Amino acid sequence: MKNLKIFILILFLSATHRLPAFAAVTADDFFNSLDQNDIAAVRQAVSGGFEINKVYGGPGDEKIPLIEAIKLSRFDMAKALLNDGADVNVRTPDDMPPLFVAITWAAMPDSDKYTPARRADALRIFELLLERGADVNYQNMFGAAPLGLAALGVHYGPSLYMAKKLLGAGAEINPAQDNGRGMPPIFWALAAITADQGKGKENRIEILKLFLDSGAEVNARLQDGTSPLHLAAIDYDITKLFLDSGADKHAKDDAGKTPFDAALTNKKFKTALLLMTY
Repeated sequence: MKNLKIFILILFLSATHRLPAFAAVTADDFFNSLDQNDIAAVRQAVSGGFEINKVYGGPGDEKIPLIEAIKLSRFDMAKALLNDGADVNVRTPDDMPPLFVAITWAAMPDSDKYTPARRADALRIFELLLERGADVNYQNMFGAAPLGLAALGVHYGPSLYMAKKLLGAGAEINPAQDNGRGMPPIFWALAAITADQGKGKENRIEILKLFLDSGAEVNARLQDGTSPLHLAAIDYDITKLFLDSGADKHAKDDAGKTPFDAALTNKKFKTALLLMTY
């Protein structure tokens, strides 16, 4: 009987008075909990109404919870946020969705900040985002898309693995160029080719083979008429790969230059001879 009276009293008070509420969690408190990997505190804040798909902070210091979790390579935190309603395709003010950030972080070179363990967690987050429906064909304001970003990090990290996963998830190998923005993935895979050496070159050749085997247009063109072979012409082995795959050695860019001209300009005489005699 005593417990029943207490229960009735509580019902009466809640009906006639507002019960004291917990103090609202500030953005600083929330991101401090996220930084400390305090999943319980973060989830409590979300259950209390903290908006996790909102941009916090001012220009140059914008923060979105899921993006911050990825930057910190916090797999369990990212998973908890997604479970609690984080938008898998939310975008930063500079148009970077979570999948872009995960790909970039997974392919970072070794440093005190980007350790193999952190890259491994970033890769797990990449896989998680694919499972949760991340848009594998989104092209941002700078023309970047997931498959191209994976190829860009060819010297570091699991670029080939990520490219295979993206293709398996439906990434387009020959996407339409939107008013001059962006490049087909085959061109991203040829970026920074001059830095190739050792394992980096092996990785690049493997990812180029993957793209070509997946139907990449070997004679695709950029807005200025550049073909993949124009870019490949500074490396003998990659030039041979493209020629064997049907690349047009006579292709001219808008300036009238051919891959042979590109090889000569870069003093790649062995490659120039290959282009001349193939």
